[in-house]
Amino acid sequence: MNTPLKIRFERRGGFTGIPLRIHLEEKDLPIEAQMRLRELLQAHALERHSRPSTVGADRFTYHLTVINEDQEHTFEFSESEMSEEVRSLVEYLSQAARRARRLS
Repeated sequence: MNTPLKIRFERRGGFTGIPLRIHLEEKDLPIEAQMRLRELLQAHALERHSRPSTVGADRFTYHLTVINEDQEHTFEFSESEMSEEVRSLVEYLSQAARRARRLS
């Protein structure tokens, strides 16, 4: 998995229902986030923790798509059932998406 990854991230749901999105490349992430993403992918942790969202008022669901060459993998995480090992990556991507929204 040495090919640079492309990442699509989206947060859905919440009180307003306005999605938060960002598309970026691995090189756009800080080194810690790049390493975290690669570790999670290699350990298959994203697959293990990806679950369809549970219904709940004002809950967020997070959709992460990782593209490596011609392979695309999409994962879905529920706000209430997300593991701690995935949460730090999701929080970083959420912050990056909020910053990108403010700049546009």
